[in-house]
Amino acid sequence: MWPRSIRSAQFGWTPDDYKMNFGGTSAATPLAAGIAALMLSVNPSLTVEEIRGLMHNTCDKIGGVTYTGGTNRFYGYGRVNAFKAVDAAMHALSINDVTVAEDCGGNDFHRNVHDHTLGSVSE
Repeated sequence: MWPRSIRSAQFGWTPDDYKMNFGGTSAATPLAAGIAALMLSVNPSLTVEEIRGLMHNTCDKIGGVTYTGGTNRFYGYGRVNAFKAVDAAMHALSINDVTVAEDCGGNDFHRNVHDHTLGSVSE
């Protein structure tokens, strides 16, 4: 992530416009928010607590240090992993979260799947 300077927006591009070393805690919030948005895009029924838990559980443990109770005092839960977090969000889908779209003679309608048995769909 490389933020653009206000100066360049006013006077045009300069070589100082982008920061190649933007990271750490300054980048943590926008990165985590973006990953949470991706998770919600595949599973809109996730709660804040579920998102937080999935993100914690899918972090890469980094630094060659010990993580006690899943955390480290310097690295927290580790480095967020967007791929793992979105994959976990998809696997967290319940059958109650699925909507089936059908075409009935030109009239589209949607119904929620509530029955957990295959082939049995209730409206």
